[in-house]
Amino acid sequence: DDVIVIRNSPDPARFSVRQPEPELRKSAKYLLAFLGEIGRQDGADILIRAVKTIRAALGPDIVHCVIMGAGPYYDDIVAYAKDQGVTDSVTFTGRADNETICRVLSTADIAVDPCPGSPHANLSTATKIMEYMFFSLPIVAFELHETRFSGADTVR
Repeated sequence: DDVIVIRNSPDPARFSVRQPEPELRKSAKYLLAFLGEIGRQDGADILIRAVKTIRAALGPDIVHCVIMGAGPYYDDIVAYAKDQGVTDSVTFTGRADNETICRVLSTADIAVDPCPGSPHANLSTATKIMEYMFFSLPIVAFELHETRFSGADTVR
């Protein structure tokens, strides 16, 4: 009775849906977008491996991925993308301002949250899910309780 849950959410005044900018795709057919902290636990390495797998299966011009964010694992994940041979299919923005976020998410075809399951992740509300929903993006994420609760039917 003494506990009130206050859900995490983005400030909608920070965002506006823009006209898509095809040049952000770098001539790829589809644009994937990731927004958030890049820590060891956030799954950015999984996203890099997914880009590599998609390229191998469907060709190098099928997908381009924009990774917006920074954090303690940023330099490692940039190096990992180079090691995996996908740097031409990934744009790293570092910490992104609202303008960059709006431009990329207004252009993206799919938003991703590659954070794998863990007790912490399962109970944490990722603000990126609501940010992706603001831009009406389909979302690919692991099956996590809070992601499912926040995203409902928009999360697959």
